[in-house]
Amino acid sequence: MAHSWEQDSKAPTQSPAIRKPASSAVSYSDPERRQPAPTRDASLAEIQRLNACFQRADCEFPKSSSQSYRFALSEALAVAIAEHHANYGPEKEIAQFGIRNPEPIVKVAALEMLAAIPPSLENLSSLENGLRNSRDPDLLAQAMKELGRYVGSSLEIEAQRIVEGFLSRGPSFSSPQNASLLRPFINEHSYEEFQEILRKLEPGAETRKFLASALEEYERKRKP
Repeated sequence: MAHSWEQDSKAPTQSPAIRKPASSAVSYSDPERRQPAPTRDASLAEIQRLNACFQRADCEFPKSSSQSYRFALSEALAVAIAEHHANYGPEKEIAQFGIRNPEPIVKVAALEMLAAIPPSLENLSSLENGLRNSRDPDLLAQAMKELGRYVGSSLEIEAQRIVEGFLSRGPSFSSPQNASLLRPFINEHSYEEFQEILRKLEPGAETRKFLASALEEYERKRKP
């Protein structure tokens, strides 16, 4: 793809209309409200334009508070990524740059696109770097689903290392959904490593409870 997602760019003279959802949920399955699809090039240009707006404060979004501009911009970019995915299929460059965006709603749209792309070391690296400082349990749950695609592959060890990083953050991983998604990563090769992580977690922490439960389930199932 010829676009450079990390660089600022001039806005096109006419950009396709972007529907901004009232909630943080990204949806592109409402045929009554969707605008006619722009061309692929126009769609890419709009994504790049919106991305550049994060470095500027003069784009067409409300500025009634310190957060209103960024919130509306984040929603618009998430929708633009989701609609591009719906209209033209997944593109790894868009998914990878979207995961690096600091806003969770943009990361969610990017993860949905990444899930439709074959697993690769490059995608794993983007996921790890993009979620390194994430503290949102729902976002991490979606990331865990993506990492689960690597179980049983030649990249399982790399995916497991990212999971271990999530665990080490403590509260950000403390949800039953994440605990259930953790279970496939525990096997005869990784068991001791997860035990070591368990020993380092704070006593009474929710993450410790979930990890202990997953380890106990593995122990029960491996008994003859």
